[in-house]
Amino acid sequence: QRETAAQSTVDIVIDGRITPVGEIASYFGLRDVVRASQTAIGLAPPRIEIEIVQRDNMAFWLVRGPHVIRGETVVSGQAKIEEVEPLLKHIAHTAISFISPFQATGYDLILDSRVGNYELTIEKISDLLVECEDSKSYACSDRNKQLGLIIRAVAYLNSNDYGSAFGDLSEVNKIDGGNALATAFLGDAYLKLNKTELAAQTYQRAVSLDSGIAERFRELANGFAETNNAELAIERFSTAAALGAEGPAFLAEWAKSLADAGDLEAALEKYMAAEAVDPDDSPYSERISDLREKISGAPSEKPGEPKARDPDALPEPTSEAPAKPE
Repeated sequence: QRETAAQSTVDIVIDGRITPVGEIASYFGLRDVVRASQTAIGLAPPRIEIEIVQRDNMAFWLVRGPHVIRGETVVSGQAKIEEVEPLLKHIAHTAISFISPFQATGYDLILDSRVGNYELTIEKISDLLVECEDSKSYACSDRNKQLGLIIRAVAYLNSNDYGSAFGDLSEVNKIDGGNALATAFLGDAYLKLNKTELAAQTYQRAVSLDSGIAERFRELANGFAETNNAELAIERFSTAAALGAEGPAFLAEWAKSLADAGDLEAALEKYMAAEAVDPDDSPYSERISDLREKISGAPSEKPGEPKARDPDALPEPTSEAPAKPE
């Protein structure tokens, strides 16, 4: 495994510094990926070539090497160098997709979710699944095909194409008789169609297949929250709750995404439910106070401070703790 270039020297810009091409592997983490694949399947590490040339404010990049399904492949592109980190992550993703193409489509899903258009994810996975019909590559294992089908199903769900999502999720469960992740997303599909009883039954089956599935959806939700995609984070938090996730920390995470999405009243409800678990030592009091102030449009008291009486102030919102969420 080497990094080479058409020229004898290629300059890589990282945080405003010029870095020799030989340091790319360490930055991208490609050595670990290649060695892991070598250990797992007993193959000699492939040679993945990465070339990046900077001219003024433009970066011209190229990745070439043996794709595990397609054979020798070249992918190239260009981009303005406005922020270096996203560019390098994109090139790293492209290089890793040569070795683990189905896993790499998860990154495509995240990119598509930022713009609300999932055509690229659906196209890439569809091509991989067709190519796997005639390929004996280790990358075309049942497990990897399941992963691809689940990711494509989520792309369909987010595109409101429920029929296609049902097809992919049902196909996943045919492969091994029951996949918790696919089953939970199937519950989401039923919920989107307002089939609440079927959704509840499907969520219960997902939990029976994997008792930790709620935590996986909580992790997905936090991942979307970290990338400032509050809408999808809220959907995943809702599914996690339907799968049994609970506790003040979980409710507070959900509340933050609700607040980020502008649903202040729902966020306040979740924070108050989190505070109700331990009202005497709540870390959420200040956030609750801030939300009340934004909702009412009037200054509210800070925790531990007496509120000055103002005859013209709006009525104080009720402080009764809501019932424990089901």
